[in-house]
Amino acid sequence: MLSNVDNLGARVDPRVVAAHRAAGNPLTVEVAPSHGDPGGAPVRVDGRSMVVEGLRFPRGYDASRLPVFNTNNLVIDLELLERSYPLTWVYVRKDVDGQTAVQLERIVSELSAFVPTTYLLVPREGPRSRFVPVKTPEDLEAARPMLRELLATSLF
Repeated sequence: MLSNVDNLGARVDPRVVAAHRAAGNPLTVEVAPSHGDPGGAPVRVDGRSMVVEGLRFPRGYDASRLPVFNTNNLVIDLELLERSYPLTWVYVRKDVDGQTAVQLERIVSELSAFVPTTYLLVPREGPRSRFVPVKTPEDLEAARPMLRELLATSLF
């Protein structure tokens, strides 16, 4: 399993792994109901479903109207990692304590353009939520009740 470090709702869940195995595809991408979130989403490109990141949508395309978005929680069969794929690198500037930091990000969900992919709709709210993004100290404070609920209902 792979997820972003800033998604505190991402965790190993036997139900997600079972859904991945049952679907039989080498890649599972968790998607959640969208509230106009920026970022990527599964869309059809040349008749094939794949995750397209927001920066790749055509100018003027309103991705906030899509019903789901990519949480960037992925289940990947290890065999996929035996070859390389032409995944996009993104150069990102961020402000860290008043200084500019540079971050290089790989768009791993682009694997969906190369291999059969399952899109698993997961809860965004409640005790089974799989998406609790925390990017700032204020986000962490706001997420505390949800995180407590997730811990209280953990499978383990």
